[in-house]
Amino acid sequence: MNLTELQICLDKLKDIPERKQFQKSFLCITGLQHYENAWSNIYAYYCNPQENHGLGDVFVRALEQLIAKRTGCQIRLQDWWIQLELATDINEKDDNKKRIDLVIQDWNNAIIIENKVYHTLNNDLDLYWDSVKYSNHRKTGLVLTLSPIHIIHRNWVNITHKEWIDCVKSMIRERKIQLNERNLIYLNDFMSTIETLSDNKKEELAFYLRNRELLNHLNSIINDSKKSIQDLFCDPKFAKRIGLELIHKERTGAKYRYVMYKFPGTDSFVVTIVYEFLWKSIETPPFVFLCLEPLDTWWNLIKNSSELRKDIKGIADIHGVGCDNKPSKFWHCARLRVPLKNSELLDKCCVQNIIAEHLQCNEPLIKAAEEIIQLIRSKS
Repeated sequence: MNLTELQICLDKLKDIPERKQFQKSFLCITGLQHYENAWSNIYAYYCNPQENHGLGDVFVRALEQLIAKRTGCQIRLQDWWIQLELATDINEKDDNKKRIDLVIQDWNNAIIIENKVYHTLNNDLDLYWDSVKYSNHRKTGLVLTLSPIHIIHRNWVNITHKEWIDCVKSMIRERKIQLNERNLIYLNDFMSTIETLSDNKKEELAFYLRNRELLNHLNSIINDSKKSIQDLFCDPKFAKRIGLELIHKERTGAKYRYVMYKFPGTDSFVVTIVYEFLWKSIETPPFVFLCLEPLDTWWNLIKNSSELRKDIKGIADIHGVGCDNKPSKFWHCARLRVPLKNSELLDKCCVQNIIAEHLQCNEPLIKAAEEIIQLIRSKS
């Protein structure tokens, strides 16, 4: 496929799926979105009609509806109670007791729930089943997952988290339930977490499968273009021209992101050219960052001295290359943003000329570098 044919194909693409933008939920912010026991605790809260969530029995009735659709058997719990982390009988394989995530039961029926978020189902379902002491026709085994899975155990069925909350939503509408502000925030946040993690991007996959030849070809062009830009900044002749030394490949970071040049006379202070924004940014024109960055022993010295960091920031601010980046695993103590037009990016010499101009000894970034190097050496 030549470029003319490629352009014709691109012009015909009318059904590109829109990328969904998800806002982080409280669970995601706290880092608990992958913890099954956290999800089980939330489900236990909503399945208890005595709790002050304002939903009554909606979660349990919704689950009963889904079980009826899967099994053809009607369950109607009355005056139920909930057990979390229910200990099983002794496991003959290792003489240990296991834990069942969640059991919802009344005096006649029990729903045994194995709750999966990202983990693979390798639990002993037979042991779980036998450990809940009801007759077989009074029990339902349920594996909750993000995506549908096939279960070979005849006593267990699979329901996804999203199926459950979708049924809950439908029942809330049917009953015209009005929640107070706090309860609504809590419920929506939990549902948002499930919807975010359950998004299996079927629409995007279908789009790719319909257009795989074109998209694979485009991906090759993208990768080749990124490599061309990377080669432009890793050019040894360019390093010699600007009077800095290109650090060997192991120190240039992740592919297609940035490259480092060290200053003469030190292995611990570099100019980092961050060029990944040439394709990451949606701004016009795209840009690169030229950053001053301490490494190794100098970085260890700086990160342990707030006074030294303050002095370095002061130098950068005076020269107009100040940076608000907070120290983490690295620190760009000074930074200059350099815009590059698409027409300029097509010309290797033009790009190198623009970058080189900002790395001359009389330019603000290099003046700041010289003073910072001198300061650090005086503290070493």
